[in-house]
Amino acid sequence: MGRDGAISLVAAGGLFAANAINSVILEYFNFAAVWLVNSVIAAALGGFSLYRYYLSRTLAYSR
Repeated sequence: MGRDGAISLVAAGGLFAANAINSVILEYFNFAAVWLVNSVIAAALGGFSLYRYYLSRTLAYSR
């Protein structure tokens, strides 16, 4: 399996796990609370990705 296949496999596993966790959480909390938590997690991951991208670009140009 190539690198792209491994990345796709990890992404599929992450989506499967997130779906399973959300279905369990929805039994105890309402939809709005679960949606809010998921949105905060997605925003944090997006911000972290942008930060890592910024670091990779600035460190590459500083060499």
